[in-house]
Amino acid sequence: MFDDIPLGARQSASRRIQQLRNDQHSQALRPKDWRELENLALAVSVGMYHSGAASTKHGDELWRTKYWQPFRLYYQLPDVLIAPAITDVEGLEREAFTLAVYFMWIAKRMIPRAKTSVAPKPDSVMQVVRSLLRMQKHGGHRCSKGACWMVSLLLDGMKHLYLDEHGQDSLQPSRKEPFNGDSLQKLLDMRSQLGKNLTDKYVIDNTPFWDHLFTVFEVNRFCGFRLDELARPQGQNDLTRGHLTWHLNGASVLSPTSQQLDELKDGDYAMIKPVPCKNDQFGHRFGAFPIYLTWRKEQNNPAQALANIEQKYPVESEMRAEVPLFCASMVKSVASNTGWVTTPFTKGGLSKVFRALMTDIVGLTQAQKHSMHSFRIDLATRLHASGASDGTIQRLLRWSSPASILIYGRDDSKQTGEALHATRFQILNTQQSAKIRRALPQHDMDEVFQEAFAEIPAMAAQCAEDIDGHGSH
Repeated sequence: MFDDIPLGARQSASRRIQQLRNDQHSQALRPKDWRELENLALAVSVGMYHSGAASTKHGDELWRTKYWQPFRLYYQLPDVLIAPAITDVEGLEREAFTLAVYFMWIAKRMIPRAKTSVAPKPDSVMQVVRSLLRMQKHGGHRCSKGACWMVSLLLDGMKHLYLDEHGQDSLQPSRKEPFNGDSLQKLLDMRSQLGKNLTDKYVIDNTPFWDHLFTVFEVNRFCGFRLDELARPQGQNDLTRGHLTWHLNGASVLSPTSQQLDELKDGDYAMIKPVPCKNDQFGHRFGAFPIYLTWRKEQNNPAQALANIEQKYPVESEMRAEVPLFCASMVKSVASNTGWVTTPFTKGGLSKVFRALMTDIVGLTQAQKHSMHSFRIDLATRLHASGASDGTIQRLLRWSSPASILIYGRDDSKQTGEALHATRFQILNTQQSAKIRRALPQHDMDEVFQEAFAEIPAMAAQCAEDIDGHGSH
């Protein structure tokens, strides 16, 4: 488990051991054998170092190299910011100011991701600051509680200045669009255009690349996979044939025969088990619930697309976990245990060919509004338009929070317009309770109290008479 120990984990363990050797507190660890404690401290550091999503850590490392290392060297800071004592008010102020200065250092050097942006957005800058805090935590060195108070105020102020400088819409997030009109159908129909030359690089043909690519499109419009799930470096979390099983004639089948696939009928379906992802790193949340793709005799049916791949590129049951579900290349080989030499899609490769196809369909300007993430947005929007509950949308899109529905479950313009138009028929009869009370006839309260108190003696006499009457019986 600890054969390849990151340098950062070793350094963190060494610092912690040195602190323990000098610690005079009554609860400090005082081992009889320091070598065992050193090994345990190293194991703790390695475990902490590997916490968090791999993609997030990769981005944090890049930002650390690009921004933090030059910053700390310029200002002669240590590699790790050590949190001062709670009672060290001056130290806490220094720590907060350092993070605020780091924010402005990044803002002066960051190149906006979108070519249309003239300056980096404050939230983008803040993401880099947060990456430093995450790396400190993974290394076993948290910043002080409340250390970001100054940079938080700075972020708010910079947003106001950004709006004043660049206009009221400048902070709106730039998100990709769903497939409007028949653009998605046109994308899927391009599979039949053999020999079509998109660019000097792409010519549609009957190779495994195009077979798998259009299967990705047909499947993903019903699955909404993230790009990281469709294309990433080969490893244990890749989507493989092992994640695809079938339900045929009422029974589950891992590796169906060609005859079984030829005899697919209504009621049969393919099942894809979701892989661990950024918001489900261990597969605990979504991994136990497969995505069901029903077979129907219709154009662009996702289960039929997967069946075509199974028939054209068969893989034995025991080898399915070794073969990517979607391949950029797939060549038969007797030397391979799986019978195939495969190459999975890369994120960049998928994105580029998708852009080339969409440019051919809708033109460059409109194509820039779409990406592979459009499949995910499109699915959420279609589910929302079809009346699916928020819980269903959240589960099918594998979101950890329903807040994502507000972002990606776009309202259909026609349905929204009809709903607003229908309000003209509504007759309302409602008001707040406080306003109801104020609308009631108001009485002189002194007179009300006097009348109430005047009745008390008579009420008391009547009670006494009733009690005496009961006692006589």
